[in-house]
Amino acid sequence: MTEQPQPKSSVAAAETSARRGPRRLLGLLPPRRATAPVNKEDKPGNGTAESPAAKIGRSEQTAPAAKAGTLEKKASAPATAKDARPPGAPPDPWSVFAAIPEQPPGLLRRTLRALSRSVVHEYALVVYAGCLLAVMMTWPTLRYPMHTLPQDLGDPTRQAWRVAWAGHAVIDDPARLWQSNAYYPQKDSFAFGDSLFGYAFAGMLGDGPSAAILRYNILFVLAHALLLIGAYALVRQLGARPTGAAVAAVAFAYAPWRLAQEGHLNIISAGAIPLALAMLARGHGYSLRYGFRPKRRRAAWAVAGWLTAIWQLTLGFSLGIPFAYALGLILITLVAAGLIRNFRQSRREKRAAAVPGRRWSLRRGRRAALAGPAEAAKSAVPAPAGASVKAASKADGPEPEVQPVAAPLKPGVTGPETPPVTDPPKPGRPRSEVQVAASMEVGKATPAGPRTDVLESPPRRRWISLGRYLAGPPRPERKPVIGWLLTNINILGATIFLSVGILMAVPYIRLKDTGSRIEEITFFSPPLRSLLIGPAESRIWGAAHATPRASLGWAAEMSLLPGFALYALALAGLFLSVWRLRHRAMLVIGLVVTVILTLGTNFFGGHWTYLPVFGHFPAAFDLRIPGRLMLWVTLLLAILAAGAVDDFVRRIEHWAAQRIPPWPGPWLRLATLIPLILVALEGWNTTAHPQVAAQPPALRTVPGPMLVLPTADLTDQTVQLWTTSRFQQIANGGGGFNATQQNELRAKAAGFPDATSIEYLESIGVRKVLLLRDQVAGTSWEDAVDLPVDALQIRREDLPDAVVFYLN
Repeated sequence: MTEQPQPKSSVAAAETSARRGPRRLLGLLPPRRATAPVNKEDKPGNGTAESPAAKIGRSEQTAPAAKAGTLEKKASAPATAKDARPPGAPPDPWSVFAAIPEQPPGLLRRTLRALSRSVVHEYALVVYAGCLLAVMMTWPTLRYPMHTLPQDLGDPTRQAWRVAWAGHAVIDDPARLWQSNAYYPQKDSFAFGDSLFGYAFAGMLGDGPSAAILRYNILFVLAHALLLIGAYALVRQLGARPTGAAVAAVAFAYAPWRLAQEGHLNIISAGAIPLALAMLARGHGYSLRYGFRPKRRRAAWAVAGWLTAIWQLTLGFSLGIPFAYALGLILITLVAAGLIRNFRQSRREKRAAAVPGRRWSLRRGRRAALAGPAEAAKSAVPAPAGASVKAASKADGPEPEVQPVAAPLKPGVTGPETPPVTDPPKPGRPRSEVQVAASMEVGKATPAGPRTDVLESPPRRRWISLGRYLAGPPRPERKPVIGWLLTNINILGATIFLSVGILMAVPYIRLKDTGSRIEEITFFSPPLRSLLIGPAESRIWGAAHATPRASLGWAAEMSLLPGFALYALALAGLFLSVWRLRHRAMLVIGLVVTVILTLGTNFFGGHWTYLPVFGHFPAAFDLRIPGRLMLWVTLLLAILAAGAVDDFVRRIEHWAAQRIPPWPGPWLRLATLIPLILVALEGWNTTAHPQVAAQPPALRTVPGPMLVLPTADLTDQTVQLWTTSRFQQIANGGGGFNATQQNELRAKAAGFPDATSIEYLESIGVRKVLLLRDQVAGTSWEDAVDLPVDALQIRREDLPDAVVFYLN
């Protein structure tokens, strides 16, 4: 069987295509023009000539295909006679370079892309910067994180014990959460101060004093980072730019007055307050610059905001109750905004309905429509021919616009007469269709033939139900301020928030009230000048303000300087700001109110300010220090400062836009960072980090209930930390709460071992007394180490580091 030779033209075409393939692929030749199939019957050689119209149509069909490109057209369009290879020819080797449709990414690739985007997201960068800055601004907290504590060995050791006990109780016996191992035999002893129950998840990790110290230091640093992250998120959500939000966040997180509170983890742990407000604002689509934007509502963010608020409440009532007041004020504002909006809509509807001749009747069933003459004739008196009215209420626009209609043609007249002249509209109440139509001059003759400009006759009146009559006319749909979904979320979130607060308040209410809360509030109320005095822990203002700080009654709680740089930026924000004037006025009003509350009883005795709001709570709620409301003063000042910084950055960008190239130079970029540097410098601290004494081995082996000697307010808090290995019951306990019972215990046990102290200890259920040899020097128990106890009918056991006395 012999192979038939191919036509010369076909072979030449194949060779030419093979030669031109690489050059066309590399872009050296123009793309191949796609051709449509040719009908052989229309060729000139077949006896039928192609018409010019057919040629034009065929060219129009092939023109778009020629612009599309060769590779994509080969993959999608059918082969034509020109592109078809002759029979028996090998396949086109360049077909492997044809365009392949892109495959959608798989699950793994989509996950990796999402992770890569989240790693470099704006808020991810804020988290990195916040953690890094927290380590730097609290240094050397993490230098020896298992041996030192910030500021002193008083409150930090007790709060480290609190976190450890919360985690231990949740794992071991949640029912005994409020019955801690310290302050034996007092009931609800875990309520002697802010519980820090929100940190129970951290208390579940590790055991012993070293783990408790490490846990406390990590939480201490993260609390500062959360302050910065929360403030940045709030100010950013309100509409500030990143630079202004960064300045506000640093000023809020590292204000100088916070340096005096470094020993109180419950006060430092306030970052969830601005973070919850930011989440709630984002969920409701609210911004200080743009108001409520329904398209930006996110119910998930609102849920997250309420959960964050509830978590903040579990940390303690000293900040939780003022936060609850703030949330209640926000909810009241939302309700008031909804009522005002509904009232305005009702007024607009009443004005629209106040048109003469329009009444809601039982027979007509609805008001007369104002859309046109055909609708108006169905419910109102028919207007004369030749008038068309387009009315609108005052709420929708100006006076009703009268559109004249051409007068009817007279017999024998081929064009319309002069259009009728209407009376000029008078200011005031809009006119009805009858009044408008009566004021128009309408032709007297009618054209021959069917009329198209005559209003339709009113239809037959129908009866309606009595219920529909009492309900009134149908009203347009009213859009709520925040929507029904967010309303339900707010109701549910507020209910859960209140329920958690009540459950946590039960053990605090069961405690015996000392009745001295008014005296303590008066003692801790700071004067107005304290807002200009920095704490001793400030590296910038500590030594400079030593003299004015000495005039304060309790300098640790009355040095309330938020920063002079913050004052200056907030003052500039009153005049030059991106916030609107009414918003600045609201911020100033809030600032004045919070400052008055911060002064406590120093503002007209506090009878109309602090005492009615916070004075009725029991002393266990730890609301006796008004100066801690400086948190809200600093937050409002930071928002005002952010507006000033943003306006400064905006002016620099506008000025730089006139330069060539149109972007800020290095000096201008540095100028925008000056406010950030100033507020950060004022937060530079000199906080001490004392070393915690090692745990005595006896506290890891001797069970309770027992009393550890020597006992004092400061050393008892360290003893509480030492018991985190096995949490045995001890009568020791420090802090300002339950001070009366603890002072009585120390006074009775001062002569131990003697008959009086032994009788008292047996009466409260203490069966062992642990005397630490290394701690008794210079105390009243220094001689008890070697005293014989046979005559007292008790037994003693000597240990390498302690002496254990066993009572009957």
